[in-house]
Amino acid sequence: LSSILNSSLDGIMAFEAIRDEEGKIIDFEWLLTNPTACTLVGKSESELIGNRLLEVIRGNASDGLFDEYVKVVKSGKPLQTEFYYQHEGIDSWFKIIAVKLNNGFAVTFSNVTALKESEKALQQANQELEKQINTLQQRNQEMLLLSEMSDFLQTCLTVEEACLAIADLIQPLFPGCDGSLFLRNSVSTQIEKIVSWGKDFNQQQSFAVEDCWGLRRGRSHWIHGNRLKLCCNHIGSIHFFAGSLCIPLLALGKTLGLLYLSAEQEEFLRPDKQQLARMVGEQIASVIANLQLRATLEYQSIRDPLTGLYNRRHLDVSLPKVIELAQQQQQPVGIIMLDIDYFRSINNNYGHEGGDYVLQSVGKLLQDIGTESNALVCRYGGEEITLILSGFNLGETSNLAQTIRQAMANLRVDYNGLEINLTASLGVACFPDHGYLGTSVLREADKALLHAKENGRNQVAIALQFNSPLS
Repeated sequence: LSSILNSSLDGIMAFEAIRDEEGKIIDFEWLLTNPTACTLVGKSESELIGNRLLEVIRGNASDGLFDEYVKVVKSGKPLQTEFYYQHEGIDSWFKIIAVKLNNGFAVTFSNVTALKESEKALQQANQELEKQINTLQQRNQEMLLLSEMSDFLQTCLTVEEACLAIADLIQPLFPGCDGSLFLRNSVSTQIEKIVSWGKDFNQQQSFAVEDCWGLRRGRSHWIHGNRLKLCCNHIGSIHFFAGSLCIPLLALGKTLGLLYLSAEQEEFLRPDKQQLARMVGEQIASVIANLQLRATLEYQSIRDPLTGLYNRRHLDVSLPKVIELAQQQQQPVGIIMLDIDYFRSINNNYGHEGGDYVLQSVGKLLQDIGTESNALVCRYGGEEITLILSGFNLGETSNLAQTIRQAMANLRVDYNGLEINLTASLGVACFPDHGYLGTSVLREADKALLHAKENGRNQVAIALQFNSPLS
């Protein structure tokens, strides 16, 4: 037995209960200990045998082990447990098995600190792995959403359509966040709110570039915690969110607008989310720049650069469509051909710059009149301008032509302090009165215009109605 005790790798101890006069166990006396037990508790055999447990190793009382030993003696049921002990210079995890032995108990125990640390390290590694897997899954989901956003935005036809799509597509990428999209007004240079989602927090509808630190510096601006003094002027109350992020929309060397995000909890805009927001901002800026460029090119392709009216190319494409729709709806279409009288004299007297200025002034006048009549106003060539009037019969078209003639006569063009008086000759034709094809009606209106010019100018001439079934 002595050989077994001395060679055991586990600590082995035996105790006898010490009772008071009423029979209550108040302590235990050491009866036996092996060398391993002495090493584990850091005491010699002489310091243990014959002494009391709670006097030598007091932590048994405070940690509740003493009460567990008492239960073993009273109930006879074995105790098997693991516990962390940090008293009397001991700092370790132990695994014990205690069994009743006569009027006391015997216990075997071993130091399992290394095992516990391994288990803890493994648990931490598993938690870190799980965290990384969750992060990867989240990144994968974000990339899928980002790809979906890109697909939608690439198929948008206008900036307005893209902005409305962004409001829906961006929210799943930033749960718990509110936001707004601002675009720069090319005329006033103000930054104007186009769309928002979540809570608005009384943000300004428009503001100057100088009111945003992000726009000033040309890079994202993050506000949180003790940096509230650097809050942008365009943001409303700063007491409703834990953090806000301003991301300038930059493309082709220009500031296009601003993506703004805010969150009531800072974790919703943690660094990885801020990086994602910057990626989204770059994508939005690229799409908006492309759409604006496309709109500019489309405008240039169908608009006359001098007057801003539609050009001849757009007229040639649009007129057949207008006539086809009118046929389907059994509606008339009026056409007015206008020519500025004596325009060559204007060029000779005021130079080509003066002539251009006159064309711009007349173009604006006709555009204003055409807007009221929902007319398609085109610069047909030189000083000739054409109006296409859907739903106008011959009488209505003639009346509008007379209104235009009078407006031209009343127009006073002030060029470099010189007043230029104008008149115009106009030819009127109508579908189906003067033809079933747009080119036919246009040709008849041009003939009428020529007739007005030959008869003295500053008048309206109506085309002769045709008698053939087709033209």
